[in-house]
Amino acid sequence: MRLTRVLGFTAVYSFAYVALFIAYFLYTIEEHMTIYSFPLSWLLAQPQLLLRVLLNELTRNPLTLLAALSCSFLLSTATEILLNRIRNR
Repeated sequence: MRLTRVLGFTAVYSFAYVALFIAYFLYTIEEHMTIYSFPLSWLLAQPQLLLRVLLNELTRNPLTLLAALSCSFLLSTATEILLNRIRNR
């Protein structure tokens, strides 16, 4: 098992997690609430503020971010093991 491939898969899975989190967070703002009393259309017009809000929401609970990274690492390890077994057949 190569560590560089595992870390590469971890980066891809982590990016997918962050992208899905951002999509869900923006959907939640649009459908159900406003953040800091700003509607979504105004937040999208202010990219610096939107980036700060997203980073704040991502790092609000460091344990959740750690859990997401560890799940990404476990999933990437399983992917690497599966790919090695398929290649060795």
